[in-house]
Amino acid sequence: MNTLLGYGGAPRSEQASEWFAWIAKHQEAGTLEGILGELGSTILSVMKIVGFENSSAVDATWIRAYSAPFPDRASCIGSLEFPLDVHFKRIQPFIMEGLATGNLDKVKAKPAMLAYGMKDRAIIPADAIADFKALFPKAPVNEFEDASHFCQEDIPHILVPLIHQFIQMNPLRTNR
Repeated sequence: MNTLLGYGGAPRSEQASEWFAWIAKHQEAGTLEGILGELGSTILSVMKIVGFENSSAVDATWIRAYSAPFPDRASCIGSLEFPLDVHFKRIQPFIMEGLATGNLDKVKAKPAMLAYGMKDRAIIPADAIADFKALFPKAPVNEFEDASHFCQEDIPHILVPLIHQFIQMNPLRTNR
């Protein structure tokens, strides 16, 4: 769901998504660590920037569930460094290393399906879909116009049956 694998080799948009433009702006201003370093308090605001749509799902339990992994600044390091890895292209060596392992063909042989919320402001939908289709040309792509980067929150009533259907169509093989 709403991801960019990076191994498909499909061309990408030159322009940054809204999320990565926001990352760049706050990194340059020196405010990014303060915002992403306090996800225990800022999680909903940050998710809204990425494109969280279903505000009706938000209640005290929801807030606790999403903020609990971030009780202090140290616990936010991945949430800070990952977008910076993408922004500064520090992730490229990891992608190249992954390609060099020779395991990509094993990955491509696995069943796959993409569910994509087209209101995603973190990853440009066309880029992610092209990247996925380059790796899995025959795999289904499901586009959801009213969902965002957090499509599991926006359309759980659609995604859960879709995932169940995918699992039923692709039973676990024990002979790896």
